[in-house]
Amino acid sequence: MRAGPGTLFGRLALIAAFLAPACSSGQTAKPAPETSGPITVTASPTPGPVTAPSLRGYHRLVDVEGDLGVLLLGGFRAPGPVNASTVAPDPTWSFTPAGGWINLELEELPPLNDAVYDARSGLVVLLTPGLTRITPDADGPPTFTYDPITGQVEQMGPGGPDGLIGVRAAYDAESDRVIDFGGWDLGPEFSDQTWAYDVDTDTWTRMNPTMSPSGRNFQAMAYDPKGDRVILFGGGTDSETFGDTWAYDFNTDTWTMLSRKGGPAPRSYSAMVYDPVGRRMILFGGTVGVAEEPRGDTWALDANANTWTELSPEAAPSPRGWHAMAYAADGRVIVLFGGGPRREEYTAETWIFDPRVNTWSLES
Repeated sequence: MRAGPGTLFGRLALIAAFLAPACSSGQTAKPAPETSGPITVTASPTPGPVTAPSLRGYHRLVDVEGDLGVLLLGGFRAPGPVNASTVAPDPTWSFTPAGGWINLELEELPPLNDAVYDARSGLVVLLTPGLTRITPDADGPPTFTYDPITGQVEQMGPGGPDGLIGVRAAYDAESDRVIDFGGWDLGPEFSDQTWAYDVDTDTWTRMNPTMSPSGRNFQAMAYDPKGDRVILFGGGTDSETFGDTWAYDFNTDTWTMLSRKGGPAPRSYSAMVYDPVGRRMILFGGTVGVAEEPRGDTWALDANANTWTELSPEAAPSPRGWHAMAYAADGRVIVLFGGGPRREEYTAETWIFDPRVNTWSLES
């Protein structure tokens, strides 16, 4: 699956040149600058065998069933046009707390908006940025699936939200749907659309809630199985960053605002996952405001009680955005990888948060 300028992946790469380093909630987006040579990144190659992923941001982590544990998918290692100097060269890894990292050695993935594990089908749904600026007659961007057992990437049909960058999604396990919200159209508009995807029938459905969060992108989203709701926090536009918390019920097609204040400061590029042991959401980091100040705080949300609590562990990852997190069921811990204080300073750090004892630890 190598991308050339005339291939589907090549056209996706052209769109990614606009979004990967430049699409910033709370900051006016600009096309990525051209460069005359390789980009210097902040970590030097390490001699010897590669035993962990390279540094990156804008990647995704998903927890899958079975021995693979947490999957790392995609990502960018530096700002600039999409090429060998900017795209992470090792796009697929798996991690387990007991076994560490394993390189799955898939050569290439399409640029990602988000990646969501559909537990009923056993497939990872890959949500791509739109193609509408390159193929205006396209009926929405294509959706891909990744089979973590066979390593096969399959292109599904179009039909989802058109040309939206920074979309975030979560898998509603009770309804067996991927719930998709928000995004940016490369113009003045930020979407407030809600979509649902059924991988079994390869069908996108635009939902019609009477009320919803305002248009935004790069918010945090995760599914709360206790309440059978998708929880959304924050995100932003080119002029505003949000700190509101919402819940979406697919069965009633209803968004409900849980809170507008009293929790984390407004932010984009944070990460949030559900802790099934404590039955709460865990959120870490993100960037605040137009200046994109990185944060290093850890929060818990009890959506049933509608209460945010700052956890304040003794040690924690350094302030950052553009990272990713997932719950590792085999170890009952939360895995964080990558991100950084700014796009020019991504890390290759792996951190483990044990929500039972409120402790972050850096993997060696």
